[in-house]
This record gives sequence, C-alpha cells and structure tokens, in this order.
Amino acid sequence: MDKIHKLEKTTRKILHKVHIGRIKNKKGIQRVENYLSTETLGLKRNYFENKLCADLGCGTHGGGGKNLLNMKAKYVHLLDLNSHIKKYVKKNLSSYDGKFQVDIGSIEKLPYKDNYFDFIVCSGVIHHMKNDRKAFFEIKRVLKKNGKCLLVIHGSGGIFTRIVMEVLRDEYRKNKLSKKVFDNIMEGKFQDYKKFLSKYYSKNQLKVLDSLINVLKDNDLRLTIKDRILCPKYKLYDEKEIKKFLNKIGFKNIKRVSIKPKFSNIRDMVSPLYLNYSHELARFLYGNGMLRLLATKE
Repeated sequence: MDKIHKLEKTTRKILHKVHIGRIKNKKGIQRVENYLSTETLGLKRNYFENKLCADLGCGTHGGGGKNLLNMKAKYVHLLDLNSHIKKYVKKNLSSYDGKFQVDIGSIEKLPYKDNYFDFIVCSGVIHHMKNDRKAFFEIKRVLKKNGKCLLVIHGSGGIFTRIVMEVLRDEYRKNKLSKKVFDNIMEGKFQDYKKFLSKYYSKNQLKVLDSLINVLKDNDLRLTIKDRILCPKYKLYDEKEIKKFLNKIGFKNIKRVSIKPKFSNIRDMVSPLYLNYSHELARFLYGNGMLRLLATKE
C-alpha cells in the first residue's frame, strides 16, 4: 500500500474512537446500518441482488457494508486505512461470513481493477481527504460502465454550518480555554460547571440547566460533535459546482437523494430538514446541507 498521508492517519485515529463509541451505542450503530434503502435511492427493490459492491472508507464498524448486505448484495468489499478495523468489522458482519472481505488501502489509490464494482457507497469520507479529486477519479475508475455510486459529502453554507465549521473549529484550535471546555463537553464532564452555576441559579434555571445537560449527555450526539470539531479537515462543497465536476469527469444522471434519519437525541428535531433540504429553513440553517449524490458512470 502506498504511503498514507499524515492527515489521513490523524483523521482515522480520531474517527476510530468515534466509531468505537458508535459500536457501543446500539441506537447510533443501528442508524448507520440502515442509512441506505432502495426507496430513498429511487432504485428497484431487488436492485442490489447479485451486485458486487463496495463500502469505501467503511470505518471501524463497517455499517455501510452491512447495510448493503442487508439489501441482498452478492458480495461487498469494505475498505479502510488501518488493519485494526478488521476484528471489529468481522464481528459486526459475522452473520454474513463468506459474503464480504475487508481491504486495507486509500481511496486515493484503490486496490481494485478497472470496471470492477456494480455499486459503491462512500459516505462521510471524501471531505476529510487531502486530495479529494483523486478519490472521485478512483471511484469512477473502479465502477463498471453504468455502475452507480452514492457519494455523501458535507455541503457549504448555512448559519449553523458556518458557526460550527468556521467559528467553533477555529476556536478549538486557537484558544486553549475553548479547547478545554469543548473537551469536557465532548467527554460528558459537566459536574464542575453545574456545581459552579448552581450557586447562582434559581430552581427554574436549574431545571433548564438539567435539561440542557441531559441533551449533551447523549453519547451519539457527543460523538457527532467530536466528528465535526476534531477532524483536521472538513471540506465543504457547493451542490452545483460538485455536480458540474462529477459530470465533467465522466458521471451522468447525477441526482441528490434525501433521507429522514431517525435520531435518538435532539437532532431528531431537525431530521425533517434532511428530507426537505431545499426548504428555506433548511437552507438558512444548513446551506447546501449534507449532500447525498447518486451518480452513474458513463
């Protein structure tokens, strides 16, 4: 395997911890494993039968690969950077023994021959990579003609996205005090802050504080915060521009598909905005939103 960028190593180390947390959190991992469906992709119900598929950047749990196998994929290759994921993925996909394999490598130089896969999912990975363009070209290379891929990347714009990506991430890296507070929040360490504020709060204020702490205690929510804040790179994409680029390099029928994810925390309040990503409220908060692009190789 070619030399892995330091950026990728750092990102993978961070996400490994996040994924381990997801494995322990049953609701979080169930959400990942049911992320895909033929209905939301606009495909026939039996589309994945007899299909050779890939989950590129599968993560420690291999949830996307399991999702494909749940939809009757014939065989799935799960690829990620580090060999330590193998034991976790094999355990999580044990009911599908003989129908998948775990490969180690980078999406920038995939260890597969040309025109190999019928379907590829690459979710939440490319926006972290040093050379994202290489990844798009490689995915096209290993897809069969008329093969399809689902590319999930983070969109640009929106008030909430800008606050997180432009303010909070920057603050975490440049301000030691901010880093300390964020680290405590991400690790669920609220007692010292509650003890301090309790000296000054009324009973009603304490109830509000307890409600806020209960929200932040949710492990799946804190794992999402870690993902957004700790990963060293988070490239943001404009929907029109990335569609134009994908078309230029050899993809056709590029369309955005939507889902309404089922969260077990406060994020469930905004799940309708994932489904209705073009609504003005969704645009106001999230701009381009999380881009789920289904594309076909020419």
